[in-house]
Amino acid sequence: MLKVHQHFRNLFVIAVLFSCLLALIGCGGPSSHIKPYYAPDLSKTQESDVEINTPIKYRIILIGDAGEPKNGEPVLKTLGEWAKKYAEKTSIVFLGDNMYDQGLTQKKRHEADAKLGPQLAVVEASQAHGLFIPGNHDWEKGRKGGHITLMAQEEFIKKRLETRPQREHPVFLPECGKPGPRMLELPTTAPAVRLIVLDTQWWLHKYQKPRKDPETIIADLKKLLMTELPAVVVGHHPIESYGKHGQSKRPVFNRQDLNGKHYKSMINHLNDAFSILGTGKTPLLIYAAGHDHSLQVLKGRTTDYLLVSGAGSKLSRVGDGDNTLFAHEHTGFMVIDFLENGKVVLRVVEPADKEVVFHHWLKR
Repeated sequence: MLKVHQHFRNLFVIAVLFSCLLALIGCGGPSSHIKPYYAPDLSKTQESDVEINTPIKYRIILIGDAGEPKNGEPVLKTLGEWAKKYAEKTSIVFLGDNMYDQGLTQKKRHEADAKLGPQLAVVEASQAHGLFIPGNHDWEKGRKGGHITLMAQEEFIKKRLETRPQREHPVFLPECGKPGPRMLELPTTAPAVRLIVLDTQWWLHKYQKPRKDPETIIADLKKLLMTELPAVVVGHHPIESYGKHGQSKRPVFNRQDLNGKHYKSMINHLNDAFSILGTGKTPLLIYAAGHDHSLQVLKGRTTDYLLVSGAGSKLSRVGDGDNTLFAHEHTGFMVIDFLENGKVVLRVVEPADKEVVFHHWLKR
């Protein structure tokens, strides 16, 4: 009997040690905000929608990681409703990972209609401008054929949307697997915002890709940030996050985690560009990304705000930090409205009875 008790005690110790190991390598971690988290010093009124009496000059909707939608995906249904309201002055930006799990490879071409199709259908039905940017899964999850796979997705999206109403705007940026930056001013007449697009997976992809010197990329980005317009920079990978990729302690295979060597290098380069804050650059600088499957609104350290909107079809845990204004492990997207009077308001929208769960004035 003593041996039996000893045996079970040993099994218990092994189980505890194994749990600790999982936590150490990033498979465990802190509890997640399965209910909305609001920073303690925020007004209670920010936990719901806000009435806007000033006309909207332009609307940008941010949704990432929408590449595995369920049948009748409620997020995409709600997205379409928000895009349709001001379609002629709305851009939907799909923040990468547009097709899980390895993108539009030759073997997975039969899945394109099921995975990319519902997102494209929202653009077609709403008649808003749709813009797709690449994520790591679109580059064949970082494999050797990533560049070819990405090009196939770009071609598929362009062909599908070639008859869209807003043909003056591109639908896939940066083109051909290039890193960018690429810039759009929206609307084209008397613009309200400068949208700058990056392919952040280019920095992390170790196989064939178009060549460009990182210093040149950052120099180009700095030039584009020198504008009197508010600037929204979009890329798939966040430069700060309290989600799975931001809090991971995995010692290996972490090219997609913020603590990885190559990822850190990319962050340092981008922060170098963003650090011109307060030196005559844009009056409002926002960096928006997906990658972590949650909704996060953060005060930036080298930007004014950091947005993580990667909850288009998948979810993963999310915590908070001293600069977190809002965090939630829930499907949804974000809406930024640029008003005629120069003010800018952000909303976090979730497909539920109370759609707007957070609003914040980014510029008053």
